[in-house]
Amino acid sequence: MDNIYVVSPTVALVTSVLLQVVKNSTYFPWLNRNTGKLNAAVGMIVALLTSVGIIASFDFNQQTGAFAAGFSGNVWDVLHALGHAVVQWAEQHAIYKSLLVPSETLGEIRTLLTNNQTPAKP
Repeated sequence: MDNIYVVSPTVALVTSVLLQVVKNSTYFPWLNRNTGKLNAAVGMIVALLTSVGIIASFDFNQQTGAFAAGFSGNVWDVLHALGHAVVQWAEQHAIYKSLLVPSETLGEIRTLLTNNQTPAKP
């Protein structure tokens, strides 16, 4: 994929789904559906790491084996990476709110309705 407008949302979708799987698993008990601020912080860290990876993959020169723009650590490079991280986090959050939360909410509502519509045993 050579198009940043395809890569970035695709990576955001994959990372959102993976973060949701982690939150719902028992392997990371400190990260769950009730730890909102921690979840947001982890999402921001993941967005920063994925945006740096995307920048590196687009700036990498196949012929020379070096980065075309180079990350010298000056203010503009840092701002560039942070700008991409903000966009990446916004994409992750939009996908999470629009695709993942409604499906979980529907599952919970369906379970609630099923439990409340089942006649009580005498």
